[in-house]
Amino acid sequence: LPVLTFARGFVAERSALVPALRYLYFDGRALSASPGIVGCVMSTAWDFGPRCAIMAERVFAVVAGLAEQGVEQIHLERTAKTIQWSGGAGRGTFVIPDDVDAEGIFPKVPTKRGIELGDAFGADLERIVFSLSQDEAMPALQGVYWAPTGALCAADMHRMTLLRPASG
Repeated sequence: LPVLTFARGFVAERSALVPALRYLYFDGRALSASPGIVGCVMSTAWDFGPRCAIMAERVFAVVAGLAEQGVEQIHLERTAKTIQWSGGAGRGTFVIPDDVDAEGIFPKVPTKRGIELGDAFGADLERIVFSLSQDEAMPALQGVYWAPTGALCAADMHRMTLLRPASG
């Protein structure tokens, strides 16, 4: 349940203008969610096979109900058009909609596990942290963007810092 509870913070509300942002996306063992500004990709214990999407609001209602009962784990099993769930005494089904393009929403999740970070990465983070926003009303500015090239970027409303990795 902690993985699904954490993902709740990354799903758009029912009133979102873009309905696709109200879904949880599963790809193999990865769970993706995004309200449009920032997002998360997490590794899960469940293996869902090919990408699929399910309505997050329904999932979170089930998770909240199970948590109230003291249930700490949920079992999920995928079929062609549904995800069967069970936890505690509860059982049910999440429908995988046909009209949501799970392939086109999020980038593929890397299959390589882990990455080696050198001493320079930690030093670069220390150099960039002053540019992080302290304003909790702007959570999108409270993180560091780590580009595939290795560049780090952070910004608040007054400054932006970009550190490019040393070549060589």
